[in-house]
Formats: sequence, C-alpha cells, structure tokens
Amino acid sequence: MTEKAAPVLWGLASYATFRAVSYWLNTRDKARSTCDRIFASPSATVEPCPYPLDYYPGGIDVETPHGSMRAFVFGPLDGKKVLFIHGITTPCPIFKALAHRLAEQGFRVALFGWSECPETFHDDTLYLSQISCLFQKLSWESADVIGYSLGGCLAVALSHHHPTLVQRMVLIAPGGLLSSGLTTKMARVIGAPHRTIRWMISHFHFHKVKMTHNDIVEIIPAKNSEMRDVEVQTDVNSIVSWQIKYNEGFLYALSSA
Repeated sequence: MTEKAAPVLWGLASYATFRAVSYWLNTRDKARSTCDRIFASPSATVEPCPYPLDYYPGGIDVETPHGSMRAFVFGPLDGKKVLFIHGITTPCPIFKALAHRLAEQGFRVALFGWSECPETFHDDTLYLSQISCLFQKLSWESADVIGYSLGGCLAVALSHHHPTLVQRMVLIAPGGLLSSGLTTKMARVIGAPHRTIRWMISHFHFHKVKMTHNDIVEIIPAKNSEMRDVEVQTDVNSIVSWQIKYNEGFLYALSSA
C-alpha cells in the first residue's frame, strides 16, 4: 500500500462504516410509524428560556393529536388575519417588529411559540396538521401567510394542499426551493437518518456553549405601545445555541425535518 493510497482507503472505509451505521439507525426509525413520545415544551422544563412564555400578548394553548402547541394571537378582532410561520432554527421573535407593526395597523396576527414536540417524522404532513389545528382553534377560514425560511416551504405546501386557507402569501428567504436534481445529489451526500445527525449536532456543538441568562435574553420596559406587555431584546444566535443545548425536542425536530 503506497503512502498516497492509504488516506484514500481509510477515507472510503470510514465513509462505508458511517453509511452502514446510518442505514441501521434509519431502518429502526422507519419502524416507528406512530408517535410514542412527546418532548415537553422547554418553557415548562428549563430555565432560563431565551424568551419568556408571554413574549407576545394573546398567548393560547392549542391541543393537537401531537401534543400541546403554544400560539400568540393579537390585534383587532375584526382585523385582516395574518399567520406567521417561522423557520426551523429561528423561532417567533424573528417577527417581533413586523408582527407588532401589523397589529398596530389593524391586522389580527398569529404566531407559533414554544410547543411540545412529538417523536415522529417532522414532514409537511405534521406541520400542516398543526397549522390546521390553529385555524380550527381560532375559527379562521383563511388568512394571509408570511413564511420565513422553513416557514416559506410550509406556506407553499399549505397553499398547495389547502388553497382555500391562504389568501395571499409572502415568502422571506424561503428554504427548500431547490431543483429535484440538486436535492437528489444532496440527499446522497448528507442523507443520514436524524438519529445520526442529532448525535453529531449534540456532540460537536453544544458542549462548547456556555451561557448565562444575561447572554440569552434581556428584558426591558415597554415603550409607547399597550400591546408590548413585554419587550425583549433577543439574539438569534444565542437562541439557536440555547435550543441545541437545552431543548431536546428542537434537536429531534431539526434532525428529522
């Protein structure tokens, strides 16, 4: 064996081992067809959270077949309805300025907050089911939909599968809008099952994260708006790091979506 060939052979052997373990874990995951566990909402289990349970006004709990889901609904009751769908790593604080501005201009807005996480496959079927549960809870027949990142993908899926629910749609940096050829190539390279991905994320990232409450969130007094019961200055990077470290449901959703 030449010195040049040795690294290549070791690399191929390592990749083959990785794929074999991934395949074994994936077959175990596919055997689970129903939700046999629900990860608790981090607001109910861990302190400090990167933003409080009452980050927005109008907090409600929506019971679904996949656990309890937190939502915020505020603005005039007779206002035009707007649903915000956030990304997979960037939760509802990303919409703070826009959501409050629309509510102040007369819109009735709804956003998703911390929720329980079912141990099942996180595909568009699950997410659209959760969105439908919120519509039913609010007795909304339709709404304008604003989707960011993964939320953009879900907004498109919602308009495709349930066109009567979507009046207008705004996509902000939507994810997943790739050609089929590119997604196939990507899947071959990074198509590991979520158990493998979750292990890699948890072992190579969050052990390096050390934060205090002040690093995650700063609570400041409300100013010039009755709607801002709690005004919070957030750092998206801190929220993502906190979720990886503390929120087991987030890791599961991230790796299985």
